[in-house]
Amino acid sequence: MKTKVKNIFTSFFRIITLLFLLMVVVPFFTLEVAHLYSDIKSYSQYQNAIKNIVVVNSASFDLAANKVDFLNGGGIYIGGKNVVTNAHVVSRGKDVFITTSETETILGTIVYLDKKNDIAVVALNEAPKSLVPAIFRLQPPFVGEKIFQVGHPMGFNFSLSKGYVMKSLNYFQKFEGPIFLQVDSATTSGSSGGGVFDENGFVLGLTKSVVKGTEISLSIPSFVICRIPNIVCSVAEE
Repeated sequence: MKTKVKNIFTSFFRIITLLFLLMVVVPFFTLEVAHLYSDIKSYSQYQNAIKNIVVVNSASFDLAANKVDFLNGGGIYIGGKNVVTNAHVVSRGKDVFITTSETETILGTIVYLDKKNDIAVVALNEAPKSLVPAIFRLQPPFVGEKIFQVGHPMGFNFSLSKGYVMKSLNYFQKFEGPIFLQVDSATTSGSSGGGVFDENGFVLGLTKSVVKGTEISLSIPSFVICRIPNIVCSVAEE
């Protein structure tokens, strides 16, 4: 009798243990593995993205007034000797140079300036050795799609932030005026000209500004960038 009771208790304990493993331990372990994979994927995405992004420095010297007007933001390397950035990052400067994540520094010249759409192209004096041309995605992103941004907020160069697509004006409705991609990834002063990437590392847009008092970021979509005259974008296959 005692042996029978012992066997029943042992079987019951094994069932409880198995249920605990299936309901608690396995899901927890699976979740931790998923988080680890997500972190590894994010790091890999970041390492690839910073090869597309530069710091754009713009300076204007007024010797008579003994004044230096200095601005900096981000830029996306298109390929060859071209970098695209925001017009407001470079429009006040006469001297422009870029710096890569590997501290390569190259002088450049503004060859295209569109203040209405806040886009500029800087032609570098030589092709950078430490950069890889960005691949632009022209296919519209969907609301809720995960994105990440790389920029230089408050001088913290090549910073990573994550978020979601909130709205894509002119993708889903007619909209008169400048075209913006709206995301909720945190941005601030210095983020302008950085890149907005999808989960595959393709560029969705060029960071333009943040809506004051919010974490809403406005970006210029890739299809607008790739319509700039006399430049050739590398485009992702649809």
